[in-house]
Amino acid sequence: MTPLEERLDTSSAAGELVFHVFGSIAHFERRLIGERTRDGLQAAAAKGRKPGRPQLEEEKLSSALALVQGGLPPGSATRHWPFDSIQETFWKSCLAPYICPFV
Repeated sequence: MTPLEERLDTSSAAGELVFHVFGSIAHFERRLIGERTRDGLQAAAAKGRKPGRPQLEEEKLSSALALVQGGLPPGSATRHWPFDSIQETFWKSCLAPYICPFV
């Protein structure tokens, strides 16, 4: 194998060594990223924070559901709130076939 940009010839012993060293460094960096991510999640949990999207307030959800059940399309009903949160909640609750078009 001969990469186009690096001019690294893996047919020789030295080229193969350099290729494997680069691969090992990339693997090492990937492992460091995973460790930092776990450490960050643990630090956030120690501060009482939860990862992910914040839960949608019940008041906003009920008003969006009322608008949709009143005939307003979900896109219009959820214009003022994060649509993904509302859509996810609609999907979980599946109160009407119109709300869950994938069923």
